[in-house]
Amino acid sequence: MPVRIRIEHTHLDIDNGFVHFSYRDYEADGQQKEMRLPAVEFMRRFLQHQEIDASIGFKKGQN
Repeated sequence: MPVRIRIEHTHLDIDNGFVHFSYRDYEADGQQKEMRLPAVEFMRRFLQHQEIDASIGFKKGQN
């Protein structure tokens, strides 16, 4: 079963290429915790949960 967390957007901070944020860990009785990730890793994880609009076409070789 995947672990679900909810990021508290009001506690999001970006500093020197790192993202600091608070979240609630519902596997630990909703305890509030903090995490620090490199910005690229934060974006990678965040974008995994975004839906892609299928109407946008991607063509090979275009940047």
